[in-house]
Amino acid sequence: MSGLLPILEDAVSRSVSGRRVAVAFSGGIDSSLVAYLAGRHADSVSLYVAGFEGSHDIEAARSAAEALGLQLRVVPMDDASVEGMLSVMVSVTGTTDPVMLSFEMPLAHVLAACEEDFVVGGQGADEAFAGYSRFEGMDPGDFMSARQEAIDKLMGPTMSHESKMSAHFGKTILYPFADPAVMSYAGSLGPEGLMPRDGLRKHALRETAEEVLPIVAARRKKAAQYGSGAMASMRRIAKARGSSVEELIIASLNG
Repeated sequence: MSGLLPILEDAVSRSVSGRRVAVAFSGGIDSSLVAYLAGRHADSVSLYVAGFEGSHDIEAARSAAEALGLQLRVVPMDDASVEGMLSVMVSVTGTTDPVMLSFEMPLAHVLAACEEDFVVGGQGADEAFAGYSRFEGMDPGDFMSARQEAIDKLMGPTMSHESKMSAHFGKTILYPFADPAVMSYAGSLGPEGLMPRDGLRKHALRETAEEVLPIVAARRKKAAQYGSGAMASMRRIAKARGSSVEELIIASLNG
């Protein structure tokens, strides 16, 4: 058993025990591991994937949910729902960064649609275990600095945005990957254990997934804004209005 699995399981257990939980699910390594472990400790688990029909995330989620033996609910997104949710997100949170808004779009749809009061997912895995493509090719010193900046952004602006959105929909988001014990374990791996290699990222999570969910262990990361179709939708909406995405966001901010 990898050193990470019992630590992550303990973090998930402390988050979900005695609760009915929704998993914001994309079928990737992060949310699949959380879903598997939540299924061992929560009172009930339902998987929710938000995206455009035919999108990468929906297809990946369907195959992973089948492997997990858990119910998957598809929350459909279309240009109308994206435009409406963009207005809600901007007004509720004040966030105007296009990347964050597009990245958070699937989660916002899940928060609006799920029946459960508690929502858990893979937030924090990319920061703790260096899942972002920008980490590739860095020297070790720059890498560790960039990773810490990503963690600081998670703990600051990202969680602030998500807290406001979850409160708006009457939900609570749980963060097992941001648990201090999980973060400490990830940090102990150092650059040699965290840096991307052989064209793959998040090796510690892949090795852990091999133990319990080999079907997802080799999957490559696709960022939520692209895997769900959210960013493409925002660009379509902006183009149809003869504006940039940034101008579309400002228009939403101004009502």
